[in-house]
Amino acid sequence: MSPYGSIDTVMENMREQLSKGPYVLGDRLTALDVLWAMGLRWGMMFGIVPEFDEFQAYTARYFERPAAVKVLQEDQNLAKEQEEAARAAGIS
Repeated sequence: MSPYGSIDTVMENMREQLSKGPYVLGDRLTALDVLWAMGLRWGMMFGIVPEFDEFQAYTARYFERPAAVKVLQEDQNLAKEQEEAARAAGIS
């Protein structure tokens, strides 16, 4: 459920918007892209959001940015540290 309309309407509107330029509002990255790129990425990963070509290209483009690469690497490092700490504590 979405306050903006049906999920299909939201996805189609987003798909149309992304067909106009590399980012949600055109040629420049904005805070809106930070929110949508992460949301679309997670949504597609969990099968909640359709894997439209526009969404895949958009998230790939966003997550090639140096800051996004750094954040994903830091996230992976933290996950590894948590797993190691859990193993050391005997927690599976």
